[in-house]
Amino acid sequence: TMSAPPPTPPPPPQPPSHPPSTTTSTNINTTTNAPDDWRKSITQTYRTSEVRSIAPILASLEPGATSDSKKMLAMKFEETIFQSAKSFDDYKKTIQKRLTKLKKHYAKMQQQQQHQHQQQGGGGAGNAPSDDLLREREILLERELKETYGSQILYIIEHADLAVELTREKSGDGRAANLKQHAVNAKNWAERLGLLPSTTEGEDGHAAATAMTRRMDMPLLTKLKGQLESRVEVIRSHIVKMVDPDLFLEETLRKLDEELLLSHPSVSRMLRSSLLRYDPDLCRRQPRPQPSPQQQSQRQSPPPSSVFTVDQMKKQLERTNAPVPIPRRNHRDDDRIRAAVVRIDKVRAAVQALATYMALGVEEKTADSSFRGCMNHCHKVVMECCDALEEEYEDEEGP
Repeated sequence: TMSAPPPTPPPPPQPPSHPPSTTTSTNINTTTNAPDDWRKSITQTYRTSEVRSIAPILASLEPGATSDSKKMLAMKFEETIFQSAKSFDDYKKTIQKRLTKLKKHYAKMQQQQQHQHQQQGGGGAGNAPSDDLLREREILLERELKETYGSQILYIIEHADLAVELTREKSGDGRAANLKQHAVNAKNWAERLGLLPSTTEGEDGHAAATAMTRRMDMPLLTKLKGQLESRVEVIRSHIVKMVDPDLFLEETLRKLDEELLLSHPSVSRMLRSSLLRYDPDLCRRQPRPQPSPQQQSQRQSPPPSSVFTVDQMKKQLERTNAPVPIPRRNHRDDDRIRAAVVRIDKVRAAVQALATYMALGVEEKTADSSFRGCMNHCHKVVMECCDALEEEYEDEEGP
């Protein structure tokens, strides 16, 4: 008996076919989204460390400059490369390439200057190009000093008399005399730079014009630059503090905002712990957060808090932008009270936003574009609301 033949196996299933256009489109989308993906993976802490490493290099290329004076330039330098780079490797390589290029350019300029100085001892007509080049450098340096310090020097001169009188009332004749001497020095700097007409050479106009156009050589300009760098900002800051405290606070908050963005993560940790420790209301609502040992060893940002969060910061900023009701004809008294309550709430929200912003980590401070310049915004809100309340209730008698 013959057995039946085995059944024929079914053909293997064919893989589904995909149109070439779909695969190509997917690859294009992936490539297009890649630049955005790598930027999201870079933390603000890492970018801050890059800025700290760039600033000393930029400072080394300018005689007399310091790392602190070049931090803002380093931030702009890093930001430009971060936005234009195609990948993280491109970001790192571009920073190194540009810094190397700057160093080479500076070294080349130094060699040219040394060569020009060597040629100056030849005598005769050979000295003419060197003298022209030296004079051009003197003019450029003098122009730089005018642009950098001119407005600050003129502010000192304009408000010096009032600041001296206020200083005499608060701190005595000794400090007033010291500030007055600083103001005299500022006036001398202004005359040297041609910011003011000189009165030291004589009373007629010819003598004054001669003093204004007197040439300052490079050693004198270099000495003047050192004096301006070390004194102008300190003198102006003291005068602003005396004659315009609101402007002083506004400028201080602007500097503080920049320092907080460049600060070490431990600074945010310390501020957050201090706020939670010394604010009784916060302490009752939540215990003080403690970083883990791993976070302490790696100096990472503090643990998240239900009080100081990005969402809470957004809500507080929204409250500072709340509209103030306009008084209506038949409801003026009610609307007046409502407007006062809204302004008081805006002041409270601004203070809470300042505390929250200081307690946020560096990465959280840059999590939303609306946080940029928020310290100055909160200061402005408080000043406007307080001025409006004072004006509205100036004639009101107390209880």
